[in-house]
Amino acid sequence: MKTCSQCQATYPEDVADCPTDGLPLLEVDAWPDGTMVKGGYRIVCRLSQDLVCVLYKAVHLKSNRICTLKVMSQDMSGYPGFVRLFRENARQQKKLHHPNVARVEKFDHTEYGIPFMVMEYVEGLSLRAVIDEHAPLPPLRVCAIARQVAAGLAASHERGIVHRDLTPESIFLIPDAGDERIKILNLGIPTLQQALLGDRFGTSPQTVIGTLQYLSPEQALGQIGDQLDGRSDLYALGVIMYQMLTRELPFQATCAADWIMSHISENPIPIRVVYADLAVPDLLTNLVLRCLEKNREARPASARDLVRELACVENEIQRAQQARLDSRRGRAYHKPPGWYFWKR
Repeated sequence: MKTCSQCQATYPEDVADCPTDGLPLLEVDAWPDGTMVKGGYRIVCRLSQDLVCVLYKAVHLKSNRICTLKVMSQDMSGYPGFVRLFRENARQQKKLHHPNVARVEKFDHTEYGIPFMVMEYVEGLSLRAVIDEHAPLPPLRVCAIARQVAAGLAASHERGIVHRDLTPESIFLIPDAGDERIKILNLGIPTLQQALLGDRFGTSPQTVIGTLQYLSPEQALGQIGDQLDGRSDLYALGVIMYQMLTRELPFQATCAADWIMSHISENPIPIRVVYADLAVPDLLTNLVLRCLEKNREARPASARDLVRELACVENEIQRAQQARLDSRRGRAYHKPPGWYFWKR
């Protein structure tokens, strides 16, 4: 049986590519539900699979706590250099403690020597599902979600970890005492994919790693590794904010080459021109467009700066809403002409 890493649909062995999105299908390298791992974890179900690893929902038997196991594919475990990178990736993420980033708790090997990470299990709705069902989202909600994403990115960037494939699928929303708390998933996966494609298949250094709709211009130009910095993630977050506000993407394309050229050379469709009926405040639309600048020097300087700017935009929107509310209340209490005469 084979599966698609994008839509997670499964197909027979004789099917090479996914009929839905055209991606090459992966061999299902999955443990059956109930499998015991290292005597301490029991597999509940397989969550997803990509080029380098399989994600499982599991139970830690000693604490009875639900967790996620990110297990290197058996095929990849035979490459010592790749195993070292996987282990280093886990160690970096284990040092990262932030409420908006899914925790890595442990690195280990199975009884058969296959590396895996033990991670926090995140239960909630993906931002993709929220956009599909509820977008366009109110500007204040967009600011609150984006500010938390930027805060999580700031913590990871300060540890030297750039996400490189931030999408609505990698952001989860969790109800928290009436508010929404977000968690960023899949940190480090593009780094592993880059190593896999470059080392194992000998692809060109210009190979594009990431999801086409959310690529930064520098990724679209083929920059990888240390050529990228946190501002690449801010571009992706700009695309996501645009999508939350309008339900649409800032560019329209039908094939990989068109998406790449859109990010490199096309200007985003202006929110206030095409979506004027949404009444998105200018402060917010201007900030989204700054995140979408082709030149990364023109974007916010860091995720930490973006957090501060989003907080300022939130405050201004709340102040304007309160002023409108106060104005309506004032009109409601205004006495009509002739009122005093009528009282006499």
